[in-house]
Amino acid sequence: MSWRNHYSEKRDFIRMSVNTEASLVMESHTLSLTCVDLSTTGARLICHADSGLEAGQQGVVTISSGGGTTLPLVADASVVRVSRTENGGEDIAITLTNLR
Repeated sequence: MSWRNHYSEKRDFIRMSVNTEASLVMESHTLSLTCVDLSTTGARLICHADSGLEAGQQGVVTISSGGGTTLPLVADASVVRVSRTENGGEDIAITLTNLR
């Protein structure tokens, strides 16, 4: 029996809930974000202000490991979706296209 039969989300890659610092470098500016979900192929980030991002934009994301000797995750990223949060920030979904 497959693990998917027991996993309610039934995605190809399980998302892990995290709460760690992240940054997204887009052309000439860097955004400070919080990573709240992470999977093998993507992440969900929260920006506490207006990011100015749009779906399709490309950049480089750095997601903190939380300290210690583990290096941060650094990857090329593509913005999939940007939506407003209840507190005036933005919920940003990205695809990780190439680990660095």
